[in-house]
Amino acid sequence: MLQVPIGEQEHLQEFFALCSREGREQEGQEVKLLLQALGQMERQYQEVAEELKIVKKELAGLQNQGIRSSALAVVYQVEKRIENGKSQLAAIWEKVTAGVEQAVERARTEGALALSHAIDLIRIPTALKHLECGLGQTVGYTAHARENLQQMKEEFSSAKVHLKNVGRVFTGKERIPLLSEKDKERLDTTGYLLGAIGDRLTKTQETVGQVLDRLAAFRERTEERSGVRPSVKKSLRDRIWDKKEGKRTSPETEKTRE
Repeated sequence: MLQVPIGEQEHLQEFFALCSREGREQEGQEVKLLLQALGQMERQYQEVAEELKIVKKELAGLQNQGIRSSALAVVYQVEKRIENGKSQLAAIWEKVTAGVEQAVERARTEGALALSHAIDLIRIPTALKHLECGLGQTVGYTAHARENLQQMKEEFSSAKVHLKNVGRVFTGKERIPLLSEKDKERLDTTGYLLGAIGDRLTKTQETVGQVLDRLAAFRERTEERSGVRPSVKKSLRDRIWDKKEGKRTSPETEKTRE
């Protein structure tokens, strides 16, 4: 998304110049901060994608075929959720930049007053809330995947495998192979990497929350300046979470962000 720096993109330069000329510097600054935050999230997703490549490479090298296929299936599910988050982020970026381009085009044909409507279109808390929620779920699923790998490692430890093989000897079934030390090391490595991925995704989720808080505060200031009393004055920093479901339980909070 940021192949060209924000300050060098022509339509963004023109948009910020329009905001400055028409006394809308604050609105222009909010858009710039939003785009920078989206760019930061994109970089975090790229780092996660690179770490996932290492995870899959480690798991593909497992000698135990049963664990290899099961472990890769778990990681593919993590990857699928991360790809979905990247798509959501790209859609948000597209919506913001499309709003900027629309603002510039309308200002050319209809005058600077058209900026107000376009800037409202740029503020997209609903899409950001969906992204934040998805990130929270992905963080939880990543932690679950890490636990699954650890359980696989324990299930194939020498003591448990020995007990299972005792019964297999009497039934004539093929013995379960012990997990090699190399495979144990690979599972430990992937567990560590999944932990790091979870930390990165948590930081991305926090970034989304900060952007939402800033947009809500900006909206509140704008309404106060225009003489419109906000329906809800409570800060988003007082968000209440349902620990069991990982969802907010404060309707006032959600109303503030929308």
